[in-house]
Amino acid sequence: MQDYANARLPTGIQRVQIETIEGALARGGDRDIRLCCFIDGRDDWLELPVERMRAIARLSTSGGDRFDPAWLEAVAGLRLFLSLTDPFEFPQGASLINLGTSWWLQNYFLYVRHAKATRGIRYIPFVHDMIPIMAPEHCTRGLTQDFISWVIGVFDHADHFLVNSQATRRDLLTVAETLGHHLDPDDIAVVPLDTDFRKPALAELPAQALDQWKLAPGGFVLFVSTIESRKGHMVAFETWAELIRRHGADAVPQLVCVGNRGWLNDRIYARLAEDELLASKVSMLSRLSDEELGLLYRNALFTVYPSLYEGWGLPVTESLCYGKVPLVSDAASLPEAGGPFAVYVEAGSVAALTDAAEKLILDADHRAATEARIAAGFRPRAWSDLAGQIADELDRFAGRDAGQGIVVPPPLTARVGRWHPLTRNESIRIWTGMRTGEGFRSNLGWHWPENRGCRVRREGGELLLRLEGPHPPLRALFQLTGDDHVQSFWSFEYGSILLKGDLHADESKWIAIEIPAADASHDVPVRIAPLAAGDGAIVTFFVAGFFLHGTDDVSARQDFLEAITLNRLDSLNAFGEDDGARPTR
Repeated sequence: MQDYANARLPTGIQRVQIETIEGALARGGDRDIRLCCFIDGRDDWLELPVERMRAIARLSTSGGDRFDPAWLEAVAGLRLFLSLTDPFEFPQGASLINLGTSWWLQNYFLYVRHAKATRGIRYIPFVHDMIPIMAPEHCTRGLTQDFISWVIGVFDHADHFLVNSQATRRDLLTVAETLGHHLDPDDIAVVPLDTDFRKPALAELPAQALDQWKLAPGGFVLFVSTIESRKGHMVAFETWAELIRRHGADAVPQLVCVGNRGWLNDRIYARLAEDELLASKVSMLSRLSDEELGLLYRNALFTVYPSLYEGWGLPVTESLCYGKVPLVSDAASLPEAGGPFAVYVEAGSVAALTDAAEKLILDADHRAATEARIAAGFRPRAWSDLAGQIADELDRFAGRDAGQGIVVPPPLTARVGRWHPLTRNESIRIWTGMRTGEGFRSNLGWHWPENRGCRVRREGGELLLRLEGPHPPLRALFQLTGDDHVQSFWSFEYGSILLKGDLHADESKWIAIEIPAADASHDVPVRIAPLAAGDGAIVTFFVAGFFLHGTDDVSARQDFLEAITLNRLDSLNAFGEDDGARPTR
């Protein structure tokens, strides 16, 4: 579900979600389409009634301030409903199609696993891009870390994939290969976003409405994008500065940038602050309604989109829908979004963008001929047709599954002589064999991974360790960490072994169990649960991870003790690179 607490207008991906759902509902048929979501503070699948989705979506796209009382009331009402509604139970054998993003939900795949195991669902994500891995320099560190965890979970849990472009498909295969996953290309369906973003039901604002921004029809070039480094604002600004140098400010149309603030945009705003003349030719707009955005598209001279990396490029398609020439970079998927109708330049090249923009500004015949080509040949498809393609792909996937079955992730293999963290991922790059320890969690008795581990729930958390055989007698040491403020009590069960103890506030403690030798591979289940204190209060605690070594392996014990002393348990990470190099931190 969109984070309506922090943003009112939907992002591009969220628009795709809304329109695809509406397209699927408009098709009708005998498919049972139901919406479910997660919200912060409640780890459950929650059903979202269609009419509630429609109501909040209509209000979201109407523009305005996110602190508007009517908007705040609507968001509070939706959150209250979702907080009180019963958990959603998937129909047996259902397909879970994730049309949006879930990389920021740390416990997402725990619940996907549970739904697969208990309800036999298929999990099919719609992958919109691999930007945090393919272009991490344009993302915040935390985003990249969480996205990597999500990618690892996707490859472990997805039965099939939907992607929005051939470029995203290539990136998906590249990342899978890097991580060491075999991904069958036939399990990836490309669903292009060549759809109509215009809303016929909306009233068109008159051209005079441009006066509010001191704009005139045909007197500006439109750049629709979140304000962040990847989108190429710096390239566009330097292009406009060069156009002003060549022709004078009066001869250069206004550059109108429409979008909310994203991340890594300090240099963008600093560039305007340091150049008064350039700033006078750039308008920064945000929180526009669909009607206002349509007004700008209809009256723009042309549009510009010099993005350095994309999964699709919705503003390019949107520009074509309004019959406007998109001047775009040749990066990633953008040639797919623009097809034969866009004007392309080398990504990141100020000189190339300047020359192309200059021609579109000064050569009216060239601009008109390009617009005529759009009018004659561009035919966006309806969202119902896109939804229909997804339905057809689901049928094709179901046919493949008839002989293969659904993907149920097996227990993770525990490696002898290694530390297995249950903490949040801290790496900003990927390598072959990379995994996260969250996959050892085998029931819903866990909160999400944090930097200090996973907090167990009141009902207790279970771990399932797969050990490859044959193996000698082993010792497993589990690190527990107490609550920040209050003493807690714990129990630890393994077979007939039951251990109990306490943890002072913020204390770390190691619990050891002995695992007998075995001739074959087998699974080791353990249960870790909080106990009630003398006054009946139950305080939960964290499990940071576990270390596994041969009982008689003196060298492994020494490595372990040294790592604890130097606070370098990550150097023994079971999911580190095999060549001994440690992940970049």
